Amino acid sequence: MSEEENLPNLSEKEYISLLLFRAQIYSILRNIFLFEPSREYLNNLLQDRFLNKIIEVYPEKCLRDSASDFLEAVMEILRGGENALIDTWAEYTRLFIGPGPPATPPYESLWIDEHEARRYKGEAWLKVRDWLLDEGLILESQTILEDHAGIEFEYMMVSTIKAVEMLEKNDRTGFINILIKQKKFLEEHLITWIIKLCDAIEQKSHSSFYKSFARFTKYFIKEDEDLLKQILNNL
Repeated sequence: MSEEENLPNLSEKEYISLLLFRAQIYSILRNIFLFEPSREYLNNLLQDRFLNKIIEVYPEKCLRDSASDFLEAVMEILRGGENALIDTWAEYTRLFIGPGPPATPPYESLWIDEHEARRYKGEAWLKVRDWLLDEGLILESQTILEDHAGIEFEYMMVSTIKAVEMLEKNDRTGFINILIKQKKFLEEHLITWIIKLCDAIEQKSHSSFYKSFARFTKYFIKEDEDLLKQILNNL
């Protein structure tokens, strides 16, 4: 959806459906960046109504095609049996964990500025940590940092669910404020580095699953940025 397009006037029920769609897609992005996919999770992805709805009716071809390619890669793993699943877990480790420097480290601090000395717990980490603290969100895991892609997507998921709660309580101001913060977070954080990370995954991954997931991720967050602008303009 381009910025030039306008959303129709939506009812409260339609806004809630749109928000639940966004929350579910952000949940998928969160999970795949944070965890090796289990067979059960991959089977659930095949049945996910929001992913399938994107393929069927979403207006932007790039997002439709990338969602279709992603689910085809999911089916490829499931058809490949246990060896294909183990290979996917090994690729997750190689891309995001190591041993040694991961091929595509999923931390904002390592991507935000090509001219800085990149390091874990850099300036981006401080900003994201403070943002989450201001929102009352505390990271419990001791093995990852706040500027991990999965945690940033979790923030978008959780705050979208809160926006649904605001609508259900008829708190229009609270609802709008959450969307304003999400737009700011997208612009100041996710958009500034996730595209670079996803491009690197496409280039360096040996797995059609992670390549197609990276394409889907970058097209979705671009679409979501435009969608948020249109929602706020309508409100």
